Amino acid sequence: MSHIYNISGSFPISIRGKFNSFKITKGQDMLTEITQFGDCDITFLTDAFNGCTKLTSVKTGNDDNLTKLEDVNRAWQGCSGLTIFNIDLPNVYNADSAWRDCISLETFTSKITHVNTVISAWENCTSLNSFECKLLYVHNASCAWKGCIALTRFNHVLQDATNVSSAWSGCYGLKQFRNSLQHVNNANSAWKDCSSLYSFNTDLYKVTDISGSWDGSGITRQSQTFFGEIGFNKLIYDFYVSLTPSTNPLILVVDTSIVDASNIEFEISVKDPSGVTINWGDSSSEKIYKGPSHQLISHKYDQSGRYIIKITGYIISFRIMHGNKMLTEIVQFGDCGIRTLHDAFNDCTYLKSVNSPKTDEPLQLGGCTRAWKGCTNLDTFNADLYVLTDASGAWDDTNLTHQFQVNLINYDIYTSNNPAKIWYETLNPNPEFLQTEPVADALYSVDAVVNETNINTGLKLTLNKTDISFNFHTQIYRIAKIKHEEELIIINARVSQLINDTADENHNINLLFDKFFISYGTKYAIFNSNIDVIETNITLTDNTLSINLNNIIHIKSNIEIKLNYIKIKLS
Repeated sequence: MSHIYNISGSFPISIRGKFNSFKITKGQDMLTEITQFGDCDITFLTDAFNGCTKLTSVKTGNDDNLTKLEDVNRAWQGCSGLTIFNIDLPNVYNADSAWRDCISLETFTSKITHVNTVISAWENCTSLNSFECKLLYVHNASCAWKGCIALTRFNHVLQDATNVSSAWSGCYGLKQFRNSLQHVNNANSAWKDCSSLYSFNTDLYKVTDISGSWDGSGITRQSQTFFGEIGFNKLIYDFYVSLTPSTNPLILVVDTSIVDASNIEFEISVKDPSGVTINWGDSSSEKIYKGPSHQLISHKYDQSGRYIIKITGYIISFRIMHGNKMLTEIVQFGDCGIRTLHDAFNDCTYLKSVNSPKTDEPLQLGGCTRAWKGCTNLDTFNADLYVLTDASGAWDDTNLTHQFQVNLINYDIYTSNNPAKIWYETLNPNPEFLQTEPVADALYSVDAVVNETNINTGLKLTLNKTDISFNFHTQIYRIAKIKHEEELIIINARVSQLINDTADENHNINLLFDKFFISYGTKYAIFNSNIDVIETNITLTDNTLSINLNNIIHIKSNIEIKLNYIKIKLS
């Protein structure tokens, strides 16, 4: 059936009646919109709109009936103008290559719950960044999302899939993968060249082919992976042990002198076949091997004092069961790969800081309900919570009330529904300039000018122990006062941690400041310092500390100040 238009223009075409298939065989580049499918009882749309490059919209009407539609093989392949697809196809079983090469497709929210095969269905949809679709009955997903470079996470159930060969190959923007693939046997090249992938959580117990599955991917460490509750088969075990083991420990500081207790007990879940080592900080340690879902591990300290606990190895979950009051600091999470911290530090009322320095691997933490609830003295929080999905009550009843107290690493890539981001945005955005005694004070040179973005630079001060109290976590120090064009610039900083816990021969200690606050008249700025200033940028001569801060800082009040060079005379 064909028709010739004698004049140019836009023409609505209406096709009435019952027919079981439809396909445009000529003039594909004329189609711009599908406004409804009606009640034609279409069964097959194989190649129906293949190559319709001008098609930008596919809609359904109120009276549409697509319940008889079964096959959409290559139906919208090559529709390069299509940006969104959200119509329901409830009984489609074949969607092979259905949206392949739809290079402008950004959002896919269609319900195709009974589809059986999606081979290359979204292959080379290079703009696809939002995929919300349940695929409960898919068996073959080979090459399904191959080359979808804009996808950053994939958290969808493919519980019946048996073949996912090359399914996500070349998705180099993919950072997080969480799925159920318990029936998959073929995962050949499945995540090949997913170079940004750093969190992988799925069950592959029945897999028989993982040739090249993670070649060129970002998965290089054991702590980045979790292969489900069932555990490892031989193939997965061999792959797992080929990865770099966890060597950077979770570090906790406890002080038995501040409470009337000497026994601490952890609930810990270990999946690592190599086991986990706990160094208790009193010259004793023990090895914990893979066992029941949760093991209770306790330790008694014979003498009162401050102890640094180091837990090295891959941990799935962690929680303090007894001795909560002893905990004063979480120094780092290391590369232990913790997945859940539900109730982990609940009511640790002496805990003052949670830190995740630049030496940490990105956290794999997905759930932390009530993790820090009741930590009434907690006033510093620094962590990467990009993959977090559940944090109900995590920070209830803490001392975290202002944004300057919190540093969410990689915050710019957090999704809008990330619970850490939602919580952070409820905090007071204005800094509080505490009136504390300055550790250092001086005025010297500064160039104030301007322009853009954030800096990541650190400021390390070396001070005499007599100049500072060890209760440094709550302190915000005024470290410089600078006069510039009749305006007084005050630089405050919040202490993050002791760089070296012990004094040197000259009784000096090193402090790292993790936040700076610049007050310039009525304006103010806040910026983080997760990266230490290079040593050559800091000199100490004749009791004067010279700091080269040749960086731009972002000012919240829409002005910027560039601090090129400051000399601070130590008090």
